[in-house]
Amino acid sequence: MNKKYLIYGALIFLVVILAILVFTKGAKIDDSKVNVKNADLEKYRSDNIPEECRLPASQDIESWKEHLEHHENTKYCLEYFK
Repeated sequence: MNKKYLIYGALIFLVVILAILVFTKGAKIDDSKVNVKNADLEKYRSDNIPEECRLPASQDIESWKEHLEHHENTKYCLEYFK
């Protein structure tokens, strides 16, 4: 009976360790994607553009332009993205 508990305990321990490794590795991959900066896009994040018009780090340029188009008060921002 004790052997049975030892085997189950070891299996549960291994599954928990594996789950922790998978989740921490996944978080590092996501962080690295956000930290990668595309030099071409940095011009849309510069101080020369009003803050409400700047491209957020986590968004691509096409979806940001669509977002700006949907709001009347930020349509002028599209001039910076031509």
